[in-house]
Amino acid sequence: MIREKLIDRGLGESKKFRWRSHEVARIEGLSDTVFGFAVTLLVVSLEVPKTFAELMEAMRGFGAFAICFTLLIVVWFNQYKFFRRYGLKDNYTVILNCALLFVVLFYVYPLKFVFTFLISMITGRRAQIETMIENGDQVTTLMIIFGIGYVAVFGVFVLLYWHALRQRDRLELNELEIFDTRTDIRESGLNVGIALVSIALAVFLRNATLAGMTYMLTPVIMTLHGTLNGRRRKKLEQQLGVHENTMFEATWDPTLERNRPGCFGAKMQARTLALQPTEMNFRFEFWPTLAFVVVMVSWFTFAASFLFHKKPPSPPDKKRDPFSIFGIVLQGVSYLIVWVIRRAWFTPIFTLSKSVEIVIAVFTMALAISSVWFCTAAIRTLGEQWSLAARVVEGHKLVTQGPYSIVRNPIYTGMLGMLLATGLAVSHWIGLVIALVVFGVGTAIRVRSEAALLREMFGEEFKSYARKVPAVIPFLI
Repeated sequence: MIREKLIDRGLGESKKFRWRSHEVARIEGLSDTVFGFAVTLLVVSLEVPKTFAELMEAMRGFGAFAICFTLLIVVWFNQYKFFRRYGLKDNYTVILNCALLFVVLFYVYPLKFVFTFLISMITGRRAQIETMIENGDQVTTLMIIFGIGYVAVFGVFVLLYWHALRQRDRLELNELEIFDTRTDIRESGLNVGIALVSIALAVFLRNATLAGMTYMLTPVIMTLHGTLNGRRRKKLEQQLGVHENTMFEATWDPTLERNRPGCFGAKMQARTLALQPTEMNFRFEFWPTLAFVVVMVSWFTFAASFLFHKKPPSPPDKKRDPFSIFGIVLQGVSYLIVWVIRRAWFTPIFTLSKSVEIVIAVFTMALAISSVWFCTAAIRTLGEQWSLAARVVEGHKLVTQGPYSIVRNPIYTGMLGMLLATGLAVSHWIGLVIALVVFGVGTAIRVRSEAALLREMFGEEFKSYARKVPAVIPFLI
């Protein structure tokens, strides 16, 4: 079996994470069979081409086949690495693994269809595109189907790693291994989040292009996540006194194999350091904790203002700018960054004097509360003219009263305030800076799109309003 050969060669083995399984379990054998069958289903044609034209037609499917094959190998390798590291084979792990295999088999044809369609669009094969897709709604539905499969695959990995984390005492995970397990949970969770954003764009905006472009954020977000966690891991290694050449080894006790159900038991020893499995402790500090609670309550209020806001019937569009949706995506990514690139829970963003920490906490709470109020007041003032996309409607009026007398885009002002408050409550300062930059780019796209539409419709009236009232930040910008 190929998995046995790879285990013998130590493929995927890391000196910083101990392997708890060097044998192939029956569930892994079944997994290899299913993945092999899935790859077989991806084959361009089961018949040997009889003419040169048939050969060329088969070769045109090579690009889609290569992409799908690569994605299946990535999923297979992640599953292989999970079983090597944790060696779990209890009922919960078997059920989740079977769910993963089910999704892989079920989504083989949709996966190939998506990338065949994509390659056809890139290469300009309009004839094939017309035979595959009849209208834009079908493309949107296709992106929803793809997104659901994406969520299912990485959702299973979230549950698998979460299960391994819950079994940390039985598996004797040390602090570095607990850190790596949590990192894998976050990484899979980020992939789930990206797919959910794509699905939301497809469902609510019916925009297949933006839904597909959302996945282009994956390498950017994964790179940021990996860089930050790499630095955090090095700090943890320094705290624990682990050197770069530290190698963890397993000394096997065959009695553990029989007596400890659910895992391939092993007593693990480090060549230079033996780490005891301990749980990361939270540092509860009153003012940072209070600020976090207030920010979370503000978030629930903020979300409720959108979910339960009864929007009156909207008049038909007169003109809209679809490119402005890209600004929304960037704004959403900025919120994701402040939650992912975070510091230890319930601690101040900077270690300063107690009085400064209290000032920052009070400012954070005041900013969160005022941002929610300002944003909801702006939505109520807009009424039927409020929309996610930049647009003007029939009978559109230039709103200049209420929050719009302070800034031209008060909703973005409230969103910026919530971003900053969230960053001060939970983020690492580096993550907050990155998020503010991403949010600034997204907001600039939105502001420019909306200003262009309003300038075209209202002319000198809007220009005069724009000269008097800043765009987003009161008295500044």
